[in-house]
Amino acid sequence: MPQLRFTVPFANNFHSVSNLGGTFPRFFILKFVDAFTVATCQPPTTSPKLDTLKGDLITQPFSCVVEAEKHRCIDGGGSCNISQDGMLENLASQTVPLANVF
Repeated sequence: MPQLRFTVPFANNFHSVSNLGGTFPRFFILKFVDAFTVATCQPPTTSPKLDTLKGDLITQPFSCVVEAEKHRCIDGGGSCNISQDGMLENLASQTVPLANVF
């Protein structure tokens, strides 16, 4: 039974460290996705009713990649059009170096 006394704490510590690898880089991965994403807020083509707006009326296009800007766009009567989703580029940038290793 001496092997069991070593294995259980080792396994618990290993799983704890392993879980950090899954949760820690999430912030950085999502930042990279935002960096590769292209989204533009388009002003409304017809003037909306002022009582339906939740924010200032959008009159010029701007980037709406970040969640706060997306809400500002929609609340101002605009529409946020995503022309390039950064998830695919982010996935490719991580997969190609790994493919070279193996």
